[in-house]
Amino acid sequence: SVEDIDVYGDSEEVLMSHPVAINAHRMSKAVKLQDAVSTCRYILFKTWKTFNEARESCLKLEMPLTLRRSGSMATVKNEVENRDMVILLKTAFGVKRVNGKYYRDNWVWLGLRKIYNNEVVLPKNMRGEKSFNASEWQWLDGSTPTYWRWQNKMPDQDKRKGYPGYQNYVALGKDGRWDDTFETMKMPYACNYCGKYIVLAKTRLMDNC
Repeated sequence: SVEDIDVYGDSEEVLMSHPVAINAHRMSKAVKLQDAVSTCRYILFKTWKTFNEARESCLKLEMPLTLRRSGSMATVKNEVENRDMVILLKTAFGVKRVNGKYYRDNWVWLGLRKIYNNEVVLPKNMRGEKSFNASEWQWLDGSTPTYWRWQNKMPDQDKRKGYPGYQNYVALGKDGRWDDTFETMKMPYACNYCGKYIVLAKTRLMDNC
């Protein structure tokens, strides 16, 4: 079944057999944006941007093939959506990691940030999924996360020299795990697209549809 396909692994043959990957190739051709890959659910841009730059870009996005005139940064609210985002990221940049784990083409911005208790370094015993408090985080659509897939010992809300603020913004990697990082980091980003269906901004006879 589709659920049994290991999208978190590094087999290109296995990944590209997934219906989402097949549809992503078709959608990307239809959208005709050279720097993006797309499914009905998400559109992923290969251009590197900071979190806030990505947010503005999604808000200003005129959705290709549709009548929608604005978008929002990607929300990942269940395992199916997480798997879809991984497939899209691997379709854009290859199944295996390149140039080390934290090279930016191995990651994509999600529209999730910490909005409470976000200006302190977390003590070591408060780091990681076991101490994760979802009520302190918020998707850009205003909702509180009910699903997450943090990598080991994350989030840690670290602070480092040379970066303003703390690690309060979330990116997803090729292994499907999430990491908190700095707003000023630049990487690919994804916007919500149309969901399950697309209403095309064209008129067609029934047989031609």
